[in-house]
Amino acid sequence: MLDLAKLAGQIPGISNHLRLEAVASRQRLERAEQLLAKAKTQQESLVKSHQEWR
Repeated sequence: MLDLAKLAGQIPGISNHLRLEAVASRQRLERAEQLLAKAKTQQESLVKSHQEWR
């Protein structure tokens, strides 16, 4: 049977966990955007390197 008292006690921990996950996701997204911007500025060089590597 569902123990509502136990579940209610876990809610603050769950909330904190979700907040931390949201922060981590935001950081990953920001890093991905930085890498994409860097790749755009170096696109020609990256394509050339890739073609030479193949």
